Amino acid sequence: MKNAKSIRSWSLISGVSIFIMAIAAGIAYGMIFPSLYREADPMQTLQLIEANKGSFRAMNLLFMVILVTDLLVSYGFCVIITPIGRRLASLVSLTRFIYSAILAVALYYLFGKQMDAFLRIWSFGLFLFGFHLLLLGSVLFHGRWLVKLLGVLLLIGGVGYSLIHGIEIFAPQSSQATMLLEDGLSIPMAAGELILGFWLVLTRGKMFIQEKTLQGGV
Repeated sequence: MKNAKSIRSWSLISGVSIFIMAIAAGIAYGMIFPSLYREADPMQTLQLIEANKGSFRAMNLLFMVILVTDLLVSYGFCVIITPIGRRLASLVSLTRFIYSAILAVALYYLFGKQMDAFLRIWSFGLFLFGFHLLLLGSVLFHGRWLVKLLGVLLLIGGVGYSLIHGIEIFAPQSSQATMLLEDGLSIPMAAGELILGFWLVLTRGKMFIQEKTLQGGV
């Protein structure tokens, strides 16, 4: 019963953390960052930051919220997925933790007002984050057909993250391909984790508890 209680608790924590993360990212990167950053113009970027110090501080705080919630989800997945397989759970958790560590490094440069360096490092993190989603999507193929559909959505999102940011890192001259991929995959990339968060909160890890029960471990 103790293991089942932990799975329920961490399913709720992880699901809520995903929602908080999505809101924080939408405000920090979707709204504030574009108002402060000018591509290939660091001087104007610095001027905008100096003129909008309150917005810059708010953005930094929101990115810290993203980092903390990502770490919570990293640990939560290790607890939740363990009934499917301890090694798989560790791998899913580890790939997200590595992404979080790279985000932490990127934030060091963001706080230092080095926006281009922040974007480059974060992009590499998001390239690896795609592999995390691929692993997570494969986990959900243990569920019923609706859960399998969520798994497919995460797989598509994982491919999207790795392709888009892989092109940005390894073939930056192919900006047209990146734009086309973003247009085609932006919805599943954004929707996959949001639906995952909703599913975790709604079901409280029921699929994983049932797996544990079948193994005689609850």
